[in-house]
Amino acid sequence: TQSGITEKERSEFYREIRWSIERMNSLVTALFEYAKDRDTFRPAVQNIVDTVERAIRMTRVRQEFRHITIKHHHRGSAMGWFDSSRIERAVANLVLNACEAVSADLGLIVITTTGNQTCLQIGVWDNGPGIPPEIEDSVFQPFVSYGKPEGSGLGLAIVKKIVEDHGGEIYIDGSGAAGTLFKITIPFRHSVTA
Repeated sequence: TQSGITEKERSEFYREIRWSIERMNSLVTALFEYAKDRDTFRPAVQNIVDTVERAIRMTRVRQEFRHITIKHHHRGSAMGWFDSSRIERAVANLVLNACEAVSADLGLIVITTTGNQTCLQIGVWDNGPGIPPEIEDSVFQPFVSYGKPEGSGLGLAIVKKIVEDHGGEIYIDGSGAAGTLFKITIPFRHSVTA
């Protein structure tokens, strides 16, 4: 060719450009999501099982995560008052983080949801290497990233914002011996019947 590069090199350059564009798009999307106003908070009567299953499907479309085992267990009431798209985003962010932390072949992620008359509890556990205790207090701050050289450090900050917009709380449960367990609790009020 006239440019002096082979077809293989050209293909690699295009792949690199596509990857860079995807990274920039992902970062802009994350920044936009983090900066969203409370005005976008739209709760309604929703089903948490459906919401979590959508988050899992969103993760499974990524080729590199197809061999990771993702399980979901639910107990109690599935219907409650929350913003489904935002909770889906929060769960998806936690599951994506977990997928990036575990082995591509032996990775296991377990999501548990428990609903009752007053609250919804969501747990996302993975069998990865865990988060060092010394940075546990800072992982929810914007631009803090651990073990992911390409991470923006916004994923967990977005999750925290979504949970707090729901009047809830999120924390890392360090009582387990292995892996990482994130726990979320949000009010789970039921709609008033007519």
